[in-house]
Amino acid sequence: MRQHAEPEDFDCAPAHQSRGLEDMTDVRLSLGENGPRDRITRTSSQSAVNFEIMPSRLSFTIHASEEETISMIEKHPRLFYFSSWMQESYVPFNSDFGPVNLSAVVRFCDFMQEKMLDRRLRGRHLVYYSDAKQTHTSNTAFLLGAYLVLVQKWTPEEAAKPFEAIKPSPFKPFRDATDVPSTFDLNLIDCLRGLQRAVESRFFCYESFNVEAYEQLDDADFADAHIICPKFLAFRGPSEDESVPELCKPPSDYIALFQNLKISLVLRLNEPHYAKEGFSAHGIKVKELYFDDCTAPPEQ
Repeated sequence: MRQHAEPEDFDCAPAHQSRGLEDMTDVRLSLGENGPRDRITRTSSQSAVNFEIMPSRLSFTIHASEEETISMIEKHPRLFYFSSWMQESYVPFNSDFGPVNLSAVVRFCDFMQEKMLDRRLRGRHLVYYSDAKQTHTSNTAFLLGAYLVLVQKWTPEEAAKPFEAIKPSPFKPFRDATDVPSTFDLNLIDCLRGLQRAVESRFFCYESFNVEAYEQLDDADFADAHIICPKFLAFRGPSEDESVPELCKPPSDYIALFQNLKISLVLRLNEPHYAKEGFSAHGIKVKELYFDDCTAPPEQ
């Protein structure tokens, strides 16, 4: 079920929010004394090849197994191999697999900066690895590209170039959240350009993004909602059917949140499962724009 709500005037919190890294699954390997960097090796297969992203500083690789990771650490003790859970954090709705959400993007950028600024890693070449599952490698490329755009201030084209140069490509294009064949491929460069456009439009600010508030809205037990831009919030369609309380909430559960966000209009995109009065009685209008799942909305 799809719903959109329109806030009158919603701004992200201007103050920088501290973001802890205690829950990161960091694989900290071969953290010894600084010394001459091992030569980055290449093999005949893509597995275990280190693809340079930032010259003499950061590479990306794919490991087919934990045993391969251990083998590479033993062969190249001067390199720093590390990874995280974030490329695996996407929860699919249907045949979709990413990109991962903004919470994962911000946490990943913090995580990467922690490594880049760690004095123990000064002068070391860092190698971020993913497993060989194509959906994970694709999200890894997006996360690394997002880090280059948001923190290193690369252009989307510069950030995508190292990944586009990998042949044959280990990545797959992103797609919409349906179960029918995809009719539009969303590639890495599209995602990075969209992220940069959001920054330029002041829809998103890495430095002030409130991860905790975002994840609270995202929580299905709280709202299952996302602020798409300063004028729109998307949320799970409400329902007054008490037989499925774990899936959908009644309009009354959203009133306090919507009033706090100054939402004045709910646009109902699916068949009605609740009375409009649940919102209108609190000054929130409800309008209809129904269209079937897996289809585009009407042009008029």
